[in-house]
Amino acid sequence: KVTDFSYCFDNSTVSSIPNGLFDNCSLVTDFSYCFRSTHITAIPANLFDNCAAVTTFKGCFNNCKSISSIPAGLFVNNTLVDDFEDCFRSCTSLTSVPTGLFDNCTAVTDFEECFRSCAALTSIPAGLFDNCAHVSTFKSCFRQCRDLDGDAPELWLSHSTANGTDCFYNCTGLDNYASIPASWK
Repeated sequence: KVTDFSYCFDNSTVSSIPNGLFDNCSLVTDFSYCFRSTHITAIPANLFDNCAAVTTFKGCFNNCKSISSIPAGLFVNNTLVDDFEDCFRSCTSLTSVPTGLFDNCTAVTDFEECFRSCAALTSIPAGLFDNCAHVSTFKSCFRQCRDLDGDAPELWLSHSTANGTDCFYNCTGLDNYASIPASWK
């Protein structure tokens, strides 16, 4: 009957997440800062599969410096989520984001600082935010992701009303960096 896991395990010595940890938590709505600043190295692929009522993952894996990848389909059943602010911020070992990570998250409005300071991140998958039509902010979403290569998604075209301030700040390795509007870099 738990509905709130906000700040659970926050800033703890937790180094692994057991499979099935939240399997019986179908009523949970809040995972804000749940694993922030832990020592986890991997995220189980089906971690949130039975948590369809979740509305926020704000800061959930923030500052988990040992995570190098995100499992495909991690949020596949989380269709009510509206907030991913700070979710993977400062995951400095994160090298990739799976294609389609947010495909079923059609209610999302906030990606502010979601991947900020993920210094090892090398690319952004095409269409990562295509199904997220209601986003109001991408502010600093990829700020300080200095190793990004290839093209940045043209979020300023597909999400023209969203706040994109500093979204690609200091991402000068992007092939299309020069064409990114000044307000987005």
